[in-house]
Amino acid sequence: MKGKLLENVCLHARLSVISLYQTVLLATSQLIIYCIFNVKEYEELLIDHGLLFASDSEYKLVLVVRTDLNMSKGKIAAQCSHAAVGAFAKAQKKDPEGLKLWQYTGQAKVALKTDSLDEVKQICDNAKKMGLITSLIRDAGRTQIAPNSITVLGVGPAPKDIIDKVTGHLKLL
Repeated sequence: MKGKLLENVCLHARLSVISLYQTVLLATSQLIIYCIFNVKEYEELLIDHGLLFASDSEYKLVLVVRTDLNMSKGKIAAQCSHAAVGAFAKAQKKDPEGLKLWQYTGQAKVALKTDSLDEVKQICDNAKKMGLITSLIRDAGRTQIAPNSITVLGVGPAPKDIIDKVTGHLKLL
């Protein structure tokens, strides 16, 4: 008797799982069809729920590296990493929506070069005046560079067209 009861319970459980699976497949296929034929409404729904962002602008984070310091490739990589992490941390507090846009649009990072401390300072000032996030990195001076030397400036993340107003004249590293 117990064996037959257990067999019936298992059969009902399997039928329930199959029914649930069919319901999920049907709902998913209906959603796909809806999305194909109602793209605009679907996009608006995703935007309303924070799953898609309404932006025509590309976002990026720029890293301005001082080449006059003659840093090794490894040193440059470390200093750029400090600038990127610093900019990310500031963006979490000051511009979380912009940070999300940057994250959901590929997290573009562009390394540019300058051979002048004065130019780094000028770019930093201009970026701040435009309301952009900046992350100015000073080296501790334990290896290659004199202590407290400014090595890299992070600008952004922010819309590409705005950052380009401040850094567009610089060449790629």
